[in-house]
Amino acid sequence: MRHFTCVVIGGGYAGIQAIQAMRKGISEGALPGGMKLILIDKQPYHLRKVPLFQPAVQEQSG
Repeated sequence: MRHFTCVVIGGGYAGIQAIQAMRKGISEGALPGGMKLILIDKQPYHLRKVPLFQPAVQEQSG
């Protein structure tokens, strides 16, 4: 069995979405189960910025 490694560079929104889509593809059988996913980013964490702005937008519209 061949093993594949996929390296995603950048843990921003697109990088996280790519990893999640590949994990879903692996679980549904669309991608090989032995695939290794590697995410490389300069930060050891991910902060979704959109939820930070939602309270400000809700206060202005309400």
